[in-house]
Amino acid sequence: MTSSSAERCLNFILLVLLKKATTLVDRSPEDIKHACEKACVVPDVLPFAPRDIVKVKYFHGFIANLGNKLITNDVHIPPNIMDWPTKNNTYYTIVFVGPDEPSAAAASKSQIIYWLKSNIYEQRYMETGDTIVEYTTPEPLKGTSWHRYVYVVYEQPHGNMTIHMEIINSNSSSDPARAKFSAQAFAMKHKLGDALAVNFFIFEWREDFFEPLSLTPEDTTRSNGSECAFVMKAVPRTTTTTARPTLFSRTYIV
Repeated sequence: MTSSSAERCLNFILLVLLKKATTLVDRSPEDIKHACEKACVVPDVLPFAPRDIVKVKYFHGFIANLGNKLITNDVHIPPNIMDWPTKNNTYYTIVFVGPDEPSAAAASKSQIIYWLKSNIYEQRYMETGDTIVEYTTPEPLKGTSWHRYVYVVYEQPHGNMTIHMEIINSNSSSDPARAKFSAQAFAMKHKLGDALAVNFFIFEWREDFFEPLSLTPEDTTRSNGSECAFVMKAVPRTTTTTARPTLFSRTYIV
């Protein structure tokens, strides 16, 4: 094989891999349940897993896929594609939360609300709906390992509704008004019922993404009461191909 033929072959393979990596895919209810329970999205964010996935794709190509790793900072603006099962003449609410703030081991600020948009007509989330919480970029702190970032979609069974919470217009993830949110409590308060669809990815601080922030002593205490804490083991960076380490494990807070 000539060098030009080899180059064409390599380019073709790369294009196939790129297309595969940026293709929105369906996932079975069993896959969704397994991923949510393995990563403690159930019960940390939801009481149980929905049967459907909300497909999430960002402008630069990153796709959330039930716990995959974000390795580039491509989530600084809202997704340009979101897809979930819809009904005609129905309204929906999108919630985007982080349950591991400031860290999974010391989630004293959990959950942080990164985006909340309600009254989305059918699936037209770009041009319809009321933004209650402006979208902001997840920014995990240095030394806090992996964080989960979870999308939840609720159907609004009673149609267009009024949201009873403070409107947050700032784009700072450290805004105190974003802390101590609960997706489940929000759904109960507004009579949304069970979550319709879910998806999530994981992300950690990287020097090429963020300023070198770190935990302060007052951030290191996790309040009691949670039965399941999400522990993400550090993944050593290496240039060689190795088997993937386990990222998720359960521990119980006594």
